[in-house]
Amino acid sequence: MARYREFRKINSDTVRSMCIRESYYTRGDVDAYTHLLVDLCDYEKEITMDDLEEITEDILEHSDVNSFCGQYGCSEEELFQSTLWKLINECCKTFVERI
Repeated sequence: MARYREFRKINSDTVRSMCIRESYYTRGDVDAYTHLLVDLCDYEKEITMDDLEEITEDILEHSDVNSFCGQYGCSEEELFQSTLWKLINECCKTFVERI
């Protein structure tokens, strides 16, 4: 039986920096952007894969997906996977605690 558990938390400042760096969220208004950074990227809660998929969907829903796909020659699914990877590896911290 496992004696430890692993969980993630996401940092909204890092998500914001990623959006700026990657030119994401150019089609979202202030309310939508606030929802992303305050509600979806709440550092106080543990982040699941479902949460990360929801955050990725929100980011791409408010981004110029067609432009990205045309520029990089990728499908929407490849763009989704790439954005999800960035969220996991650049914006999340993984913690381990004894149970």
